[in-house]
Amino acid sequence: MKREIEFRGRTCNRWIFGNCIEQDKKNNTYRIAKKNAGLYPIQWTEVDTETIGQYTGMKDKNGKKIYEGDIVKDDYNVIIEQEHIDGCAYPTIGSGRGELFIGVVHYKPSAGFCMYPYFKTDYNTGKETFHKDKVKHIYQERCEVIGNIFDNPELIPKE
Repeated sequence: MKREIEFRGRTCNRWIFGNCIEQDKKNNTYRIAKKNAGLYPIQWTEVDTETIGQYTGMKDKNGKKIYEGDIVKDDYNVIIEQEHIDGCAYPTIGSGRGELFIGVVHYKPSAGFCMYPYFKTDYNTGKETFHKDKVKHIYQERCEVIGNIFDNPELIPKE
């Protein structure tokens, strides 16, 4: 199995993509090196540590790469969530048509890359609900990257 490992980080209001290198543990400084840059520090760019996000290995329905910290919109008909029974996660299929989810992409060891928090709108009832602690899996064939938490904070789901 071959997986593309890539990171992004922001500096001076522009995004740098490549390999993440921990440069200075004491000062918590990180740099991004463009792919195939080698070990030449001149090709490394220091980035804001808080903005570093890993590529999930998924692309949205338009072919755009999905990174941690992206805000995605998922508009679909069948809900698949996890029900926890005795410490085990089981997928449950809920009924519902015409639901829209907007959430932030994060990594959770128990779920992989998923969205939380997220906001759900049921088009049939008009009911809107906010989920802070529940995770929703990302279905790349249906979702679309609509921004990220750094460039578009106004899109972050809130109660």
